[in-house]
Amino acid sequence: MRILVIGGKRFAGYYMVREALARGHEVTLFNRGITHPELWPELPCITGDRLTDLHKLDGLSFDAVIDPCCYFPPQMRASAEYFRGRDVFYAFVSTLSVCDLSRSPVRETDPLPLYDDSGSFTENMGNYGPLKAGCERTLHEILGDRAAMIRPGFICGDRDYTDRFTYWPVKMRFSDRILVPEGDFPFQFIDVRDLAAFTLTVVEKRLSGPFSVTGPGAEYRFSDFLQDCRQTVNPRCELVRLPDEKLNELGLLQPDKSVYFPLFYGDTPGFAGLYRVDVSRAVSAGLTFRPARDTILSAVDWFLSRTDDPDGLAAGLKATLEEQILSRL
Repeated sequence: MRILVIGGKRFAGYYMVREALARGHEVTLFNRGITHPELWPELPCITGDRLTDLHKLDGLSFDAVIDPCCYFPPQMRASAEYFRGRDVFYAFVSTLSVCDLSRSPVRETDPLPLYDDSGSFTENMGNYGPLKAGCERTLHEILGDRAAMIRPGFICGDRDYTDRFTYWPVKMRFSDRILVPEGDFPFQFIDVRDLAAFTLTVVEKRLSGPFSVTGPGAEYRFSDFLQDCRQTVNPRCELVRLPDEKLNELGLLQPDKSVYFPLFYGDTPGFAGLYRVDVSRAVSAGLTFRPARDTILSAVDWFLSRTDDPDGLAAGLKATLEEQILSRL
């Protein structure tokens, strides 16, 4: 297949390109040339902004488009309209944040939030879920059953610049004691490689409609994740559990636990469905999950390729502050 990837050089998009090439497809990139311009020098790359420069694609022919980086409905309208009259299948990487995460379980059939387009792009950027929902509606309106909406949960692994998942194994890698809030809850995430593999399967089979993409497939809890991290990177690490009263005393509950303890949303108001997502439709269509250990190792290796300082994590409690707290317990 001839596949156009919009973006393709940061995180999920990078792995979409890699997976497409591994499956023998021809890949062309379209992006602004800002993020990692050194990547994929062997591939044709058309530099431009989709709002003004899609005409640069004139004369080229594609079987499919993979779009992992559209955030605003006007951007989606521009690209979907461009491909309206062409026999192209369009896979949009959306987000589970389009769903009402206060409900449980979350399903593809749940109503989407409304998008208020009265403001500017910048003013609405904080409205991530509704904006992505607006992109989905726009895409479906224009391309109908020639489009798929891939809705990943937390994407993890190599090249994850958010460090939310990475925080936990890296902390254990560098310390024999770490702080953890008390509590346990179901936990779901998706390895970026599994997301890419499923997206390519959807494209190859032209499977239309929305797909919730997160995992693992079996019942998995946050305590399981923490134990998997321990066993993978440092079995000696002690998990020092703190109740809410102590966390509050230390100032670690504001605005919620996830600020200092990434992904710890188990009892956060409004997130009852965050880790209770029905993924049966995607699994039936070919979604698979690699062992958590593989994702943990990939995330740690990515972090260590950048720095060996745990304070270099982009998320969570800084190591120096954590050490101060632990010394007083």
